[in-house]
Amino acid sequence: MGEKVRNRILKSYGKLDELEKEEPGILERLRQEAKAGLLTEEATKKIQVELDLQKPINAEDKNYGWKILADVYQMLGISSVTRKFETPLER
Repeated sequence: MGEKVRNRILKSYGKLDELEKEEPGILERLRQEAKAGLLTEEATKKIQVELDLQKPINAEDKNYGWKILADVYQMLGISSVTRKFETPLER
């Protein structure tokens, strides 16, 4: 009794042997991510987007701009305002 806990569960991924079948060396990668603080709940809520500035503007890419606009739209309550101006047929 009185001993300090030397380990803790940050996140459960499943059985190691099954994970190793899908991705050999996964344990080392997860250890590095844990040391870097990438496995915290706050870190998993963020995304990092990389854009290739050498690609033409019309090249296919991942579009996350909608997420920002959707959050602003919801925060301002725009849908409740526009609903007031809809006719019964538009609803």
